[in-house]
Amino acid sequence: MSRRRVQLVILCEDIQHRAFAKGLFEARGFRNIRFLPIPEGKGAATQYIFERYPNRVKAYRILAHRNYSCHALAVFIDADNRTIENRLKELDEKLEQNDLEKRQNKDKIALFVPKMNIETWSMYLMEGVVDGKRINEETSYKDDYKRLYRVRDCIAYAKTLANEICPSNRLPFDAPSSLHQACDEIKRTL
Repeated sequence: MSRRRVQLVILCEDIQHRAFAKGLFEARGFRNIRFLPIPEGKGAATQYIFERYPNRVKAYRILAHRNYSCHALAVFIDADNRTIENRLKELDEKLEQNDLEKRQNKDKIALFVPKMNIETWSMYLMEGVVDGKRINEETSYKDDYKRLYRVRDCIAYAKTLANEICPSNRLPFDAPSSLHQACDEIKRTL
């Protein structure tokens, strides 16, 4: 089935995630994308995702049961100063607390967890280095990104990641490990 007809629902923390997701999935041919509202204010983004994730998974599974190939869910949540594995485990725990199964291999549920934050991915794809130092996952590049770029500037780079880098396995070995995982997650929605 054409990805154009797939209903993709995206749950993300903020407008920077939204811009990256827009580029990523439009590049892969998705046209029927529904972005859920983003949280207002600061500091509540992670909690916002945790509170809504179980209900979004439940809704996805109900719709997918009716017509599996027509629905997908993508979630964008920063790892912040946690590990990616910790963040994924927390998401699994939220499902279990709501009497839902963990994410299954058959589920078209993609979890994008940039370590430290989404600006790490954008800065890596756009710059590769900041202040003469290679982009790494332990440093926050949020302020650098805001100083140098507009929110939407990452869209073209997300499209390049989705259309050229991930499909051809051209992501350098030393790229952020969470970005390598993102390439694998894209496939879950196809």
